[in-house]
Amino acid sequence: GWYGAFDQKRVEELMDHANKTAAKRLGQICEKYLEGCPLYIKHVAMGDPAREILATAEKEQVDLVVMASHVPGAMEYIWPSNGGKIAEHAKCSVMVVRA
Repeated sequence: GWYGAFDQKRVEELMDHANKTAAKRLGQICEKYLEGCPLYIKHVAMGDPAREILATAEKEQVDLVVMASHVPGAMEYIWPSNGGKIAEHAKCSVMVVRA
């Protein structure tokens, strides 16, 4: 109530902008580091990162999720971070690499 009425249209505009920005950045990363990602399916999702990654991995029936750790060389620090949650709950293999 302090900030006025909830504007659903504005929230949808912001979400759309965030999705487009994320898709553009993902494309840039793929072009720079993975030669355009020809062997990968790219996904952009909004929400809890661990939940979204787990849902996408299950939906796409992936064999391996590869993630970077937040603290280089310190596996104990990622638990229960997103990487820890994914490693614990994924139905596929999960590889956590040093950032």
